[in-house]
Amino acid sequence: MFKLTPEIIDQIIFAMEDQENSFVVNPDTGGLEEIKADDEGFKDEKYIEIPEWRPVDGYRLMESFISGLHNPIYRQQLLDAIASGRKVFRNFKNSLKRNAVLERKWFLYKERELKRIIYEWYNANREIQGLKKIQIPAAETEDLVLSDFVFTGLDNNPAIIAELDRKAVFGWYESYEPEIAGKLYNERMSNLPDIDDKSSIVFTAQTPSSETAGFIWVIKKKKAVTGTQYFLIVQLYVIEEYRGLGIARALLKHLVDFTRSENINLIDIALPSGLFEFIPILKSFGFKTVSKTLELNTEQL
Repeated sequence: MFKLTPEIIDQIIFAMEDQENSFVVNPDTGGLEEIKADDEGFKDEKYIEIPEWRPVDGYRLMESFISGLHNPIYRQQLLDAIASGRKVFRNFKNSLKRNAVLERKWFLYKERELKRIIYEWYNANREIQGLKKIQIPAAETEDLVLSDFVFTGLDNNPAIIAELDRKAVFGWYESYEPEIAGKLYNERMSNLPDIDDKSSIVFTAQTPSSETAGFIWVIKKKKAVTGTQYFLIVQLYVIEEYRGLGIARALLKHLVDFTRSENINLIDIALPSGLFEFIPILKSFGFKTVSKTLELNTEQL
């Protein structure tokens, strides 16, 4: 049985997507050979047909990719593209081109799935020959997508971060009248240092075009009774169009690594309703609930 090298995998992927020509693998060489209409020699049973890949398979792969997206904006844009009825693949491709990160995520997802199909096909042929299956390498699609982002400090852009923080907070209070939301925001800010104060620590996620995709803002504090130093997370925010890419988790990891370097072992976060979506991520890091705040509006009784 031929060895499945990265070079051969790339050749098979290219051949699978070629809808005009047919290819087989020569198991003696591991190379691909094109089947011509009058090639009788390829009827020899030793040649192995490559996995079938039809346009309908490509369409289903797009559907699978879209269904796995957490970001509702991305999901709807791509759903609209493939529901257009005409030039579906072209529309899907054009929609992806509007966002370089999403486009990269698609190519990585597609490559991972095609490689999985090839490994399953390869193992099926090994079984036929009485050989042991080989292990399919683990894919790290999310990590590769995140590698496009630069995670850094405040980088002398406090005004941008402050504006994003304000946007996030007003989102928490969207059910309130704008005037009340403004008062709640001002009250919050009166109890916090400036975002570029020395007691503030900010980590940001920058896109390949140097735009801010998200940030985490913490302040260093001391427990009133014990005097224990800790970090309080006052904001964790990812811009809507970049949600679902693992940015919040990566920002938290940078914070955890930083606290270890500072020899501070405690991180707290008070969760307004706007941050409830991060609870699963926080718990996956080991955060535990230490208090709860309940509110009753007697006018609604």
